[in-house]
Amino acid sequence: MNYTTLASYYDALVSDKEATKDWVEYTKRYVKKGKVLDFGCGSGDFAIGLAKEGFVVDASDLSSEMIEVAKNKQGSKLVNWQVLNMLDLSEIEEYDAVTCYCDSLNYLQSYKELEKVIEKVYKALKVSGVFMFDIHSLDTLQEFKQESIEEGYIEDVSYQWCIYSNDQNLYYSFIFQDGEKMLLKEHHQQFVFDPIIVKAMLEKQGFEVKNSTDFTLEGITKGNKIFFSCLKR
Repeated sequence: MNYTTLASYYDALVSDKEATKDWVEYTKRYVKKGKVLDFGCGSGDFAIGLAKEGFVVDASDLSSEMIEVAKNKQGSKLVNWQVLNMLDLSEIEEYDAVTCYCDSLNYLQSYKELEKVIEKVYKALKVSGVFMFDIHSLDTLQEFKQESIEEGYIEDVSYQWCIYSNDQNLYYSFIFQDGEKMLLKEHHQQFVFDPIIVKAMLEKQGFEVKNSTDFTLEGITKGNKIFFSCLKR
């Protein structure tokens, strides 16, 4: 499920300016210039940050509400925004890089869907283009085997954010209330891929793959996020 009414609270819940800078700098290690497609752009902070560095940026998200939030931000006119399901990508040799950060690929529900996205991204990239993304590590399943609950306030609105795992999936629930009045309740599901299988799928497609864990650790190792930098040959 994509983010719908949650979009209005998204920035207050997860916005992190320093993390956005880290994502931009990480991308610039592998992509020096050119045209970039950012999948699952959310409320657009990364896409705007990258555009301010001189990149031509197309940014897409499945949620039209998220795109509207992004369009209202300072610097948003530097980016071409669109509502797009990543499974529907159709461009051919259009981009120097495709990015998909903050575990957006985990919203795909099977290896079959992931394989389809990998194929479409490969076609959309120019030769020597780069596909950069992160996914949850398998350690995440163990971390949330017991439900994690975060509670707090955004202005006068109380929220509860719950996460737990079952089999190969992570389940999220978001509840926002104004006193006794329920404002919204949303449920999300993510599939946790085995990074070794994902790497093999990318190499089969024709990518040269480099991995790191949590930005700084080389290779696939213990941690929260597995990063992929994939060069089209």
